[in-house]
Amino acid sequence: MVGLHPAGGLLETDLMALFPEVEKDLQVEQAVHIVQQTADRQLVFLVGHPDRASAKTSAGQLAAALDRLSEIENVQSRLSGAEEKRWWQLYSSHATQLLSDDARSLLEKNAGDLWVQRVLAQVYNPFAGVGADELRTDPMLLTRNFLLGLQEYQGRLQIDGGWLAAEGQDGLSYVMVTAELAITPYSLAGSKNLAESIDGVINGLEAGAPGLKILKQGTLFYAAHGIRQAQKEITTIGTGSFLGVVLLLWLVFRGLKPFLLSALSISSGLLFASTLTILVFGSIHIFTLVIGASLIGVSIDYSFHYLCEWLSEKRDWQPQTALQRILPAICMGLLTSVLAYLVLLMTPFPGLKQLAVFSSTGLLAAFLTVVLLYPILLNSISVKPFPWPGPLNAWMGYIRAPRISRVLSCALLALTLFSLPYLKVDDDIRQLQAAPASLQHQGAQIASITGVGTSQRFLLVRGHDDEQVLQKLEKITPELRKAVAQGALAGFRSISPMIPSRQRQENDFTLVRDQLVDPWLPVLEEQIKLDPQGSKRPYPRDLTPLTIDEWLASPASRGWRKMWLGTVGDKSVAVVPLGEVTDAGAVEPIASASDDVYYISRADELSALFRFYRVKISFLLIASYAVILLLLGLRYGLKRAVRIVWVPFLAGATALSALAVLGLPLNLFGVLGLVLVLGIGIDYTLFMAECRVKPTSTLLAVSLSAATTLLSFGLLSLSNTSAIQTFGLVVLAGILVAFILSPMACDCPIEVPASEK
Repeated sequence: MVGLHPAGGLLETDLMALFPEVEKDLQVEQAVHIVQQTADRQLVFLVGHPDRASAKTSAGQLAAALDRLSEIENVQSRLSGAEEKRWWQLYSSHATQLLSDDARSLLEKNAGDLWVQRVLAQVYNPFAGVGADELRTDPMLLTRNFLLGLQEYQGRLQIDGGWLAAEGQDGLSYVMVTAELAITPYSLAGSKNLAESIDGVINGLEAGAPGLKILKQGTLFYAAHGIRQAQKEITTIGTGSFLGVVLLLWLVFRGLKPFLLSALSISSGLLFASTLTILVFGSIHIFTLVIGASLIGVSIDYSFHYLCEWLSEKRDWQPQTALQRILPAICMGLLTSVLAYLVLLMTPFPGLKQLAVFSSTGLLAAFLTVVLLYPILLNSISVKPFPWPGPLNAWMGYIRAPRISRVLSCALLALTLFSLPYLKVDDDIRQLQAAPASLQHQGAQIASITGVGTSQRFLLVRGHDDEQVLQKLEKITPELRKAVAQGALAGFRSISPMIPSRQRQENDFTLVRDQLVDPWLPVLEEQIKLDPQGSKRPYPRDLTPLTIDEWLASPASRGWRKMWLGTVGDKSVAVVPLGEVTDAGAVEPIASASDDVYYISRADELSALFRFYRVKISFLLIASYAVILLLLGLRYGLKRAVRIVWVPFLAGATALSALAVLGLPLNLFGVLGLVLVLGIGIDYTLFMAECRVKPTSTLLAVSLSAATTLLSFGLLSLSNTSAIQTFGLVVLAGILVAFILSPMACDCPIEVPASEK
């Protein structure tokens, strides 16, 4: 079985590990994975202050503090003077083959004379800063023009003394500091501790410099928040469920032995489930533990049935006899629950497969604990009174009354029919991310200040070699600019303008030679009084192409080289990050018009996958009802089987009504909640249907089971993550209704327990 892979141990925290691979092409999927890993390691900081010099000073302090953290590497802040010189030297040594779009358009129109006029205007402009050395090496100012043309691809960031700087709308001047993680951002302890260390550095700098404001962005901060939240929810759910079970056991059984036996059943279920899950998948996801913590409210069901038999028998207690009496019910309950969980195994989601294995094996272990150990460990008679026989009998008689059961069924059906038209459906995967508003706000501010969006969409460009990739980048760049002009795309970043293909360099070299250097260089030299004999000829006669390797090794590629993936499989690959896409219909055709160009929107693809499997699991759920009805029909007859299945069906319908009434959307997790409503709710009606002589004892066991389950999943409904909240609410509402209506499946006469006779 394909499973999850631990990011740093047995506990997996990477959200993306829950999802299947989307791309059919394995090399494309590999490239997407590289892009995701690279993006996950990036940290971006903007240091703002009303005085730019102060902002630069604080940015330098931040960079130094980050550089001291062992979990961070490749901190980049200011370009040194030597690096700026290397940047200029790279492009100036290839000046005759590197043209801006504007220069290329002008020379293609045979307008070399206009270019010379522009050069003269700059030469005689005292504010242009054209020096004698530049005129000797590049009298046509080709390098200057080329670098100015690149500025439009830098967003709002400009180079100021080696710093990338921009002005914010809040009146502050910002400078940028970037870094990379040396650890995975999903490391359970590492990411949380590192995020806290960085926050400490930021808080210290802001406290020491009035007016200073530091913005941060990176997967690390979202992951650290998610880990803290998950740990908090696991603690809340686990502790709440445990205390609830302890309280119920004390109220009902009032003894240490029932508590210890119940703890044995729960712990064996959780231990076996965790161990087998790790063996099968190689790790266990924190999501599985959050949901699986609710297993404490389900795995104890079988224990409750045995203990309630023990409590009701008194002097007639026979451990094996009691086990034989409850065995058909708990066997049918286990079978139907596992059948419901099998629906999850039929999905391609590794996270759901893991949850299915965890839940099924946990229930099996709890079941075997009761069957194999309870008759041995619980052989003494109970001396405690049977609790609440009067209310239980009254409830049994009330729900089983034909008129009452029909009224309740009709009322719940009417509620469902009235509310379902108002039920919204939302499959957006972003519901899984409970990002704090502060991080979202900082991300929006960084995008606004820099002009570079934080969209997770990009174009993936492949080719047989580097040259083919560069040519494809040049082909799609004008189309992307058109999409920006039309408002379909907020912006994009591409290495294409910075490292042209060899074909474009050859064309530009010919254009510069024929339309500019040969006819107009002597004219320009004469006008600005340059002595062509007094220095080396400024422009070479032969082409020396600028290569991708040369560019990657230069400071000129700083901040851009991550967009070149190099060789992936047997092809060269580059990516073009996209800004916010407001009209995907205008962007997707740009990719589809070229071979080996892919529009990648991981969130949109996974949302579509969520939608597909929400529909698929819904049909599987209906099929599960039909299969269960068929199985129960063979044992009970069709009429009684319909009555048994009717209760969880009503429970699921009511759960959907609850979502509609509360204005919460239905998604894949809501449908999975309906699967659990069937799996757990059918247990209650089966337990009631299988009881022959002690319905009150069975109802007490069902009540205790429902109470612990409601407590567990009720706490899930308080989660800050929308998808988990929906899941918890569906199970909470569904199980509550299934619990209340479960006596409808019971046919045996009401009998007061022996202790009350």
